[in-house]
Amino acid sequence: DRPGILPDGPAALPRLAAQREETPEMRLTRNEPFTYRGKFDCPCCCRLRLWEEKGSPPVVVFSQLPDYYGPSITNRIEWLAWEIWEQLGFAEGMIVLQHYPDRGPWRNGRPSFLSRVHAVTFSPDWRDGFSDPRWNLLSREEVAALLGKPLQD
Repeated sequence: DRPGILPDGPAALPRLAAQREETPEMRLTRNEPFTYRGKFDCPCCCRLRLWEEKGSPPVVVFSQLPDYYGPSITNRIEWLAWEIWEQLGFAEGMIVLQHYPDRGPWRNGRPSFLSRVHAVTFSPDWRDGFSDPRWNLLSREEVAALLGKPLQD
């Protein structure tokens, strides 16, 4: 179990958050739409954000787009993570977060589905990419500690 390929898996997250107290905020280096192919080769899109800080593993966040009704990022998370891994070559590991923002239908000014973030762990298969994804729900506080600030939808 490792977020992305970070040693120690979910157990590493509190330690990494504590290390962030010395460098309280990571730097957002990418924030853009990311297109990919879903099952059966259908076109898909999500939001890709990348936070980096020297001496810390990068944090890659894949967010489901609001009002997007195609295949979910959950269905392709191992492929998405491997694609970024190959593109950017994070030799020291990375943390992968899957994010679903608040979404409707809205009732009385509140969303029916509240924002949620999961740290995703994989089993590496160096011939074919990442496999066997597992999701660990994180609180807003855990995500903020990891990034040095709250994750905005």
